[in-house]
Amino acid sequence: MLLEKLIAMAIALIVTASMVTLLSGEIYQSKTYTRYSEQMQGAMIVKNLSSKILDSLDEHRLPLLPQIHKNGLITFRDGTLHSLSVRTDDLAPIPASDAITAIQLKRSNPLLRSKLGVICGTVAADEHVLVYSADLLFEAELATASGTHGSCRDSTISIPKKSVLFDQPNITEVTTPAFILPIVSLSTIYVSQEGSLRYVQHIGDRDVENQPMRSAAPLLSIAGETSPAGLYTLNLDLLFEEDAAPFHFEVQNVLSRRSPDAMLLQAYRGKAAKW
Repeated sequence: MLLEKLIAMAIALIVTASMVTLLSGEIYQSKTYTRYSEQMQGAMIVKNLSSKILDSLDEHRLPLLPQIHKNGLITFRDGTLHSLSVRTDDLAPIPASDAITAIQLKRSNPLLRSKLGVICGTVAADEHVLVYSADLLFEAELATASGTHGSCRDSTISIPKKSVLFDQPNITEVTTPAFILPIVSLSTIYVSQEGSLRYVQHIGDRDVENQPMRSAAPLLSIAGETSPAGLYTLNLDLLFEEDAAPFHFEVQNVLSRRSPDAMLLQAYRGKAAKW
């Protein structure tokens, strides 16, 4: 009788040990699958954002390439530190990750402004704009007021001193620019100290939006290059874990770049709808 009980206990211990081992394996596999699934979702978000940047680049042919900020050091075009890079809280960029700034235009056909400060066409009362004047592309703010010019408006153009993407002229106003293009967004994507992927929208040296896009974001290593044919490629490595291989992908635009003067001449001649 005692022997039978010992045998039964031994069998029970073997079955229990087997079930614990099996359950532990399933839990480990489940955690591994969940972690991998979350990483893939994060990778797809970054890839989609990168594709959107280059799709926006192909909405025109102006030389408005993204600006890559290495090691989380976000700067203005003149090399001075952006306010994000002097923060000391959790929203500061993490030095182990790169950041990228890009622009999206609202339209590809330019607004033209007369010497009298009158502008015609569909334009909001206040617009964040890209201006071309005196061989320089720069960021500005356009303010319009209803006037006695039919569908046209009196307007003023003010110029921020700094821009993340452009060399700004050393003036505060411009009289008659060659062309004006409204901006949808001029934004930076970066990884913060708290580990979230964040989207920041800029107007000059002001940040008008800083929103989280995803928590537990990967560290980003970003490189951009222009081919001899004038096509631009973004290469990205996404690192989720220190001991794991990074996710790698690249995206490329399809239209080569042209100079503002060439685009302006083309627009005046009416040979193409898209700049």
